[in-house]
Amino acid sequence: MAPRPRAPELIIRSFDIPRTKATHLRIEVLTNQCTGAPAYAGEQDADPRADTNCSTASSQASNVRIAEFQAFAQ
Repeated sequence: MAPRPRAPELIIRSFDIPRTKATHLRIEVLTNQCTGAPAYAGEQDADPRADTNCSTASSQASNVRIAEFQAFAQ
C-alpha cells in the first residue's frame, strides 16, 4: 500500500511573486494523488469493513493542492 501524507506532514510555503503585468493566469488540474495514481485505486486491503478505494471512499478525493502556476503576458 502506498503511503498517504497526513496534515502534520505536509509542508506549506509562501512565496513572493515579482510585480508583473500578467494578462492571463491559468491553473488546470487534471488529477490529484487520489484520482490519478493507480496505486490508490481499488481496495487496498482485505478488510470488508473498511472501504479503502481512494476515489470513492475518501472525503478528500476531489481536493487538490496547487504546486505551480504559470503567468503569461502578451
